Amino acid sequence: MSPARAETRQRRWAWSAIALAVATVPSAYLIGATRRPMVEKLTPLPSALPAAVGGWRQVTSDLAPVDPTDRGEGLGLNDVYDAVENRAYANAAGDQIMVTLAYRRIQRPESKIHRPELCYYAQGYAISGNRPVMISGPNGTIAARTFEAQGQARGETVVYWIRIGDETPSSAWATRLLLFRAGLRGLAPDGILVRASMIGDRLSARGQSRHVQVLRAFLTQLTGAASPAGRRLLVGAPRASGTCGPGMSCNAGRSTYAQL
Repeated sequence: MSPARAETRQRRWAWSAIALAVATVPSAYLIGATRRPMVEKLTPLPSALPAAVGGWRQVTSDLAPVDPTDRGEGLGLNDVYDAVENRAYANAAGDQIMVTLAYRRIQRPESKIHRPELCYYAQGYAISGNRPVMISGPNGTIAARTFEAQGQARGETVVYWIRIGDETPSSAWATRLLLFRAGLRGLAPDGILVRASMIGDRLSARGQSRHVQVLRAFLTQLTGAASPAGRRLLVGAPRASGTCGPGMSCNAGRSTYAQL
């Protein structure tokens, strides 16, 4: 199925689910309901970024990562996230990967994590090849996305996911539905952007494919090398299979989010 058809299917599913929920929940509960944070304390982001990840080692880099807060709206870090952490890793072949984590303890429809392609575009990059990819993680499959970003000074291959609660919605529609479902229960989940990228100016299709494979393998290793608290930060708690909708990953195990 093409990304466009998948997005249309997700959109129809989301609106159907929302309409059903609205019809069955008292309107007084939907309006002005107080949302209880699902996470009380911020986990330090460095706990999810070990010094060594497989054959990769943390290095000091002169490369400046793209700002995850800038969508051209004039918002700063404190308007979007509670914490942002950047790291660079290199392997023996000289390849380098930039990693950005951007975390917000309370996710709401009006203040949710920014999708990277919007930030790259707002900062002068041309976006192409935006599509879903799957990544193996410690709790099962992670629903991620990849795209190519070409700027005047450099190009990047980007792979990322956004975790909301214990799920990784792969589209804006899936994110809206997830937050709506949480709101029905008076909950405000936490969320994190996990973004990894490699520099490659005007790559061929073969070069782009290689970068995507390298980034996917690195991210799998990263989720395995992180501390238990860091792993929870990156991918959430293990969840029961089959309990999430289209556009969201379903991992094996028990989830605090399974009953939403």
